[in-house]
Amino acid sequence: FFFGGYQGTITHTAPPTTTSFVPTQQALAGDFSKLASSACSSVRTINDPLTGKPFLNNQIPVSRFSPQTLNLLKYIPVSTDPCGKVLYSIPNNSTEHQYLGRADWIQSQRHSVFGRYFYAGADNPAVFNDNNALLTTRAGTADAVQSAVLGDTFSFSPNATNAFHVTWTRERVNRGGAANLPSIADLGLNVAPSPGNFPQISVNGFFSTFCGTCSKATVYSGSKQFADDFSFIKGRHQFSIGGEW
Repeated sequence: FFFGGYQGTITHTAPPTTTSFVPTQQALAGDFSKLASSACSSVRTINDPLTGKPFLNNQIPVSRFSPQTLNLLKYIPVSTDPCGKVLYSIPNNSTEHQYLGRADWIQSQRHSVFGRYFYAGADNPAVFNDNNALLTTRAGTADAVQSAVLGDTFSFSPNATNAFHVTWTRERVNRGGAANLPSIADLGLNVAPSPGNFPQISVNGFFSTFCGTCSKATVYSGSKQFADDFSFIKGRHQFSIGGEW
């Protein structure tokens, strides 16, 4: 006897529900007068960290910009909103495939064998589209689960039966960011390289990139089981003995 089954679930969503505040063209030119005004937030004065004195009209010389910051901003969209507001969607595309197969073989009236195999694979990739690092705040995962069972039942007599089972399970979870992320070196950061990862940067009240659980990782888990049960009927008594490892 043979049996097979398949189930697939595909869900693609990209709701535009994420809001951040990013640099405007005016701010990239060094003019922060609008962003630091009451029209966008509370009135703020930007001080020069070298002298402690305010920048005139909240305008910072572009020559004072950090090269690493400018490299990062290549991957941050420029807002056309005067206050830097940008509304965007982070795609969340999930695909799952499950396969199940089973076979039973009745070799004789005294002997039967069965086997079963199950596989489930789920893929929910991270995204990095249009060089937009704002999309990197969701970790991607690829999960695969496998399970196999083999059973053998043999009757020595109408009153004595032995059942043997072998079970194997394995799960692999891959987690990480998108495959095409810029490297640490692309940003000019002098820190230890972390291949496949992007820096987690948070500008309080404005925007953030990557996440604490977005870093690349692979986790394996699984188990093996061997079990045997012997049952014997003698008159009005039934005896059972078995073991498991």
